[in-house]
Amino acid sequence: MMEQGKPEKIRPEEDEHDNSNQTVKSQVPPEDMVLGRMLHRPGPLKAILEAKFQGSGQVDCVPRIYIRTLQDEVLKPKQQEAMIRRWPPARVFALDTDHNPNLSAPFLLAGLLAKATYECFI
Repeated sequence: MMEQGKPEKIRPEEDEHDNSNQTVKSQVPPEDMVLGRMLHRPGPLKAILEAKFQGSGQVDCVPRIYIRTLQDEVLKPKQQEAMIRRWPPARVFALDTDHNPNLSAPFLLAGLLAKATYECFI
């Protein structure tokens, strides 16, 4: 059970298969993929996985959005739906991209983020 303002780790029951050894099709051009890998730096995975939101519900003071990636082979539609159900965002958007819209459709993603900022914060 999720406490107010404290997301659970996302491990939906629908995800029965470990596809970590499978190759995922990408919409990213090969040269952009190479550049992306060169520029990528590992993030603080432990901090993300173990994040705890404590306090008086202030975590919900800033509207959250969720962007569905409709061609995503990493997070399947059922997994994305489970994430949305477990911690409902203020607004859900969709991009017809793979898991990496920042590489496969950066201008669409930037436009969507601008739209989300306007709709959710102004």
